[in-house]
Amino acid sequence: MDKSIPIEERVKSAVTSGRPAELEEALREISTTRTRKGKRPLYAQVNAAITRAAFERGDPGILNLITEPTGEEVIEASRCAMARYIDTADEAWFSAVFALVGKINRKGHQSALLARISRDLVLLAVDTGKKQYIETAQKTLEAISIRKYRSEFLSETIPLLIRYGEEHRNIEILHGVLAMLPEIKTLSERSRLRAGLARAIAGVGMVSEDPDLLIQGLSVAAGIDQKVQRLSTISGIVNTAWRSPLKAEIADIENILDSLRETRQERLAEIVARLTGELLDHHQDREDAYRQIVELAAKKPWTARIIVHELLARAERSGDGWFFEKVFEFGARNENSTLPPIEGIVSAGITIATRSGNPDVLHNILPLVDDCSDKATAATLYQRISETLYQVGDFRQAVLVLKKAGNPHYTPALFQTSIKLIIESIHHNETGFIRENLLAGEVTGIADSLIQQAVTGFCMECSLDEAAGHMPAIKELAAVHQSQDWLLLECGSILLERGFIQERGPAALLDILNQIVDPGLRDEAFSKIAVEMARIGAARNDRRLLQDSTALACEIMEQKRRAGALADIVNHVAALAIREDDPDLLQGMRILSTSLLAPDQCMIAIENIVQGLVTYGVKHRSLQALDEAARILVQNPETHLQHLRETLIEGYIRVGCTHIVDCRSSVIRGSFEGILEPFETALTLLKTGAPPSEIQIRITDCIDIMLKQMQDSRDAVLVIPMALFSLEIENEHERTAMIQRILTPFTEQTQEFDSADPYEATAYLLEGIDGATASLPVLDLMHRLFKHTADLYSRYSGVYRVASAYLVLGEAERAESIIRMLHETIDEIPDPAVRAIMLSDLAGLMAGIEPGAARDYLAEAERMVGSAGEEREGLVRKHLVYAFREICAATDGKKDLDWAIEQGRRIEDPVDRVDALSAVYD
Repeated sequence: MDKSIPIEERVKSAVTSGRPAELEEALREISTTRTRKGKRPLYAQVNAAITRAAFERGDPGILNLITEPTGEEVIEASRCAMARYIDTADEAWFSAVFALVGKINRKGHQSALLARISRDLVLLAVDTGKKQYIETAQKTLEAISIRKYRSEFLSETIPLLIRYGEEHRNIEILHGVLAMLPEIKTLSERSRLRAGLARAIAGVGMVSEDPDLLIQGLSVAAGIDQKVQRLSTISGIVNTAWRSPLKAEIADIENILDSLRETRQERLAEIVARLTGELLDHHQDREDAYRQIVELAAKKPWTARIIVHELLARAERSGDGWFFEKVFEFGARNENSTLPPIEGIVSAGITIATRSGNPDVLHNILPLVDDCSDKATAATLYQRISETLYQVGDFRQAVLVLKKAGNPHYTPALFQTSIKLIIESIHHNETGFIRENLLAGEVTGIADSLIQQAVTGFCMECSLDEAAGHMPAIKELAAVHQSQDWLLLECGSILLERGFIQERGPAALLDILNQIVDPGLRDEAFSKIAVEMARIGAARNDRRLLQDSTALACEIMEQKRRAGALADIVNHVAALAIREDDPDLLQGMRILSTSLLAPDQCMIAIENIVQGLVTYGVKHRSLQALDEAARILVQNPETHLQHLRETLIEGYIRVGCTHIVDCRSSVIRGSFEGILEPFETALTLLKTGAPPSEIQIRITDCIDIMLKQMQDSRDAVLVIPMALFSLEIENEHERTAMIQRILTPFTEQTQEFDSADPYEATAYLLEGIDGATASLPVLDLMHRLFKHTADLYSRYSGVYRVASAYLVLGEAERAESIIRMLHETIDEIPDPAVRAIMLSDLAGLMAGIEPGAARDYLAEAERMVGSAGEEREGLVRKHLVYAFREICAATDGKKDLDWAIEQGRRIEDPVDRVDALSAVYD
């Protein structure tokens, strides 16, 4: 070959023309004349050309000429070669793959690639069913030299091989898998795979009706290292076999054991247990199944112990007495068999007794427990038997059995069963029997603890009817307790909380509490009952029960406790009196308190009456209750009660806020009447009860309450009482600051008013409330607000509006008073034109009240026309005409009509002149 030609061209030519000698010569030249860095791109080109030529010409041998390939080049070339192998089944392509893999320098990379190829082959075999791919995969596996990759590959592919072998009934492959299992590194993974293999071999045996394969599957399962996995697999195989054509073969336990004689004894015992158990479960004729296992035990004595345990397990699981009987029958017939542990016998007996409701089986096994040498074990078994006897209704026998267990404090279970039996003795009125057989021999502390928990537990859990019917039993057990009084008090409290008096009345409860000896505890019990009777009596309006509660309270010996009970009774009666609008009842309780209690205790009772009235009034929005509380406070000015004044004031404010918001639902005239009464009462209480230095602070607190209420309702109507309280602040700056604070939530509304004065803005805000100006208290409040307005004209204008509103409501005297006050101070207005207009307007208002005074105001205004100035003279004359019209309407006369016409004609502005003359002719 001409060496002047570039080596790349020579390589391509040699590959294309199929001259391997020239290609090898070119490759030697590259390896000897080029640097390592320079070789790489040339080798890449050469290898690409070789690969392309090999697949284009279908010649896998050319791939062997690939030199120093990268891992990616080998992977890609191997993938293509495997595809050709699958398409053509030509082993030369598969050999080329091995040659390519061998060109990878690192063994780990070689093993990883071979593992991937093997997995793909197995998957292909599973999909196509072609065995040749399995064989090829096995060859590939043998070439994997790194154990790690072999183990990982096997973990992935063994399930596929098992699947293939089971689907195609290929036992050879399944046996091959068994040989591979030792290479799996982890115990759990190896156990999992072996379990799958065992099921597959057994499954093939069942499908093909080959009992040998079924037994092989059991043998493989016996070799599983993890016990849980092993037992589960054996059970699964045996259970499935009973539903297969091989059920007769799986029932032949002796033959299976003979076939598995090489299996370790302890694992063979596990197989016997599963085979025996499934035989007993699946055989249609249980007696025949029993006959078979008896024969098995006769031929293989070592199985007797296992058979007994399986019989007992079936008895415990199913509750079937047949299995239980066979346990003892088998033991009697087989001298090599011993009875299973007594715990298992008792457990099975308990299951049978529970399922059947018949305790005879437990009676029969008691002698076995009696013979138990371990006292702790015997005590536990006695407890379990006693618990079961109790559950099936054999109460007396349950007590006698538990008596054998000894001290109940040995175990918590013994203690709890003892409590249950004592409770049951109350239900059966068998307390005497329980005392003689369970409590008599106990240590005092233990007996007390049992009685305490049993009696209180009965009171908590039984129906109230049962409690009433078994009071004598409770009293009898309590009499044995060292702290009888405390126990009876606790029982009474429990029944009281459960509503015993409400359902059954107080008689039965008083019966057991009368047994309390200690006077203090007796008083405590009577106090609780008396108060509960009062609560129920008040709720039902049962005056007789209220009287009985009072009488019971009077039996309380200790004065302080008696006073406390009476005070609580008074609270309930007070609530009833308010609810029923019965002041006589409330007065009666006050008289009763005064009669029965010492002065200091009487004051406590009255305090509770007031507190109860306030609480009731706020909860039910009852001003009547609050008024009654206020009346009592006024009648009892003692310092001891005055701390309730603040609570009462707050109550008035909260109820008043609720009422005033409710008024918003009605805007008819008079709907706001009386809305300020609770607030005015609160103010009076505040002023008369608080020191002068604290009044302003208390007012602020009251307004804070109203602001909080307003946050909840966002209703401007609450500004009315807040303004009322704010105006009581004497300091001008603090009063103004409070008014501004009240207006803050209504900034958007007040911005529409043509006023920056907070008092005027507040008055306008009140005026904008629907129906508010139809209420005299609101008008009075607006009047007070306008009087604080700084701007003179705004003040006069606002007060004038209030006077006009009074007239609309028919309050002529109030209106006249305001009009005369405005007239007396009219000279404070410096502008003659404004003064004349105001006088004219006052004359118009006064016309309907005192026409003579109205004419005087009109004359006074006319005298100021000349001082009004030319620009506003026409406006003044128009107001004179309007006032004249009102006077004429009030007096029904047309005197001085020419004067009015003359006033109108002298108005220069044509619009004002027409308005004035129109008013005259009206």
